Amino acid sequence: MSWRKKANLPTTMTLMALGMLPKAHPLSLGMLGMHGARSTNFILQEADLLIVLGARFDDRAIGKTEQFCPNAKIIHVDIDRAELGKIKQPHVAIQGDVAEVLAQLNPQIEAQPREEWRQLVADLQREFPCAIPQESDPLSHYGLINAVAACVDDEAIITTDVGQHQMWTAQAYPLNRPRQWLTSGGLGTMGFGLPAAIGAALANPQRKVICFSGDGSLMMNIQEMATAAENQLDVKIILLNNEALGWCISSRACSISRAFLPPPIRG
Repeated sequence: MSWRKKANLPTTMTLMALGMLPKAHPLSLGMLGMHGARSTNFILQEADLLIVLGARFDDRAIGKTEQFCPNAKIIHVDIDRAELGKIKQPHVAIQGDVAEVLAQLNPQIEAQPREEWRQLVADLQREFPCAIPQESDPLSHYGLINAVAACVDDEAIITTDVGQHQMWTAQAYPLNRPRQWLTSGGLGTMGFGLPAAIGAALANPQRKVICFSGDGSLMMNIQEMATAAENQLDVKIILLNNEALGWCISSRACSISRAFLPPPIRG
């Protein structure tokens, strides 16, 4: 987006928007929220202007609504009028197609170096980097994701199911282009990954399709492996087995001081 480069605007992405800006781009802040980098969340707290394009301010992205971006004026652009002001009240609400709104906005934006702001961003990123433990160990979940990424190029399509593996992939995989990433956010549909991978492979037979799944999610639609086989689709399934519905366990452990949890799933 030329307006972002011209205005030197650091950009964060929700889970569903990953890939809109290459992971290593100098203006990319990566994902925000509960599973984002600490630096990204600290940077948002320091911002004086937030331009929101098609995002919905869900709780895992912003946390407590009243404490999110307390110093920022908010411009919210969404094609759905019902989303404007539904959760976080913007100072300016614009109903419209994001591409059309930005096309009209672009000629009015002046080049800005923003050296002081970008220095603060760089300082916070250096002080609070995104922690990816054991990222070079292929026997760890982050290391496995990185090893898989090293085997394919950016033309590959990545799908996930829903759970801990989904967040690990969002954090570690170098998503570098729009529509590279197919995942289920909001509804959080377990069993989404394999059918999504099948659809992606049918629509893009020339591309590699990789589905990251967990032991719980894969069982939701494991019968669709027959569909992939019958259609001779080039779909690779990477199973990260945490022997439980891991996200449910970690969420409960974070929200209450004591929990009675089911035993691990043993195959």
